[in-house]
Amino acid sequence: MICATLLLVFSLVNADHAWKGEQSSLQVELDVFSGRPNPVWTLSNDQASAFDAKFKRLTTTTSNRGAYEGLGYRGFKVSGFDRYDEVKVWHDTVEATRGQTRYLWVDVNRDLERFLLETSKSHIDADLYGMIATAVERK
Repeated sequence: MICATLLLVFSLVNADHAWKGEQSSLQVELDVFSGRPNPVWTLSNDQASAFDAKFKRLTTTTSNRGAYEGLGYRGFKVSGFDRYDEVKVWHDTVEATRGQTRYLWVDVNRDLERFLLETSKSHIDADLYGMIATAVERK
């Protein structure tokens, strides 16, 4: 009986936590390392809403330029976004894929990239943050 009661209480506490929805399903990966795992974090619901709003303001482009694939800072990868399999944000380019189809936008003022950088603050160390912030501000 005590186990059943504890299980019920635990379930209600977890259900309440999920209902409040503190964490979204959007995961962000800072694509920067080549020989070790990249930092990954989950956006809060508020951050996910802000991401979606900024994403909707992007300008479509017919440019064939994609995300950078070299060494060093290669931008942010966002997964769990219901409209696309993956979204890559690097400088003024936003690239998304859905199945085999590729979509491109221009992040004119790099608002989306700066926003994702801001969400990284509590997930990466200060030196790495400074290095990425310098790369983001570089034109």
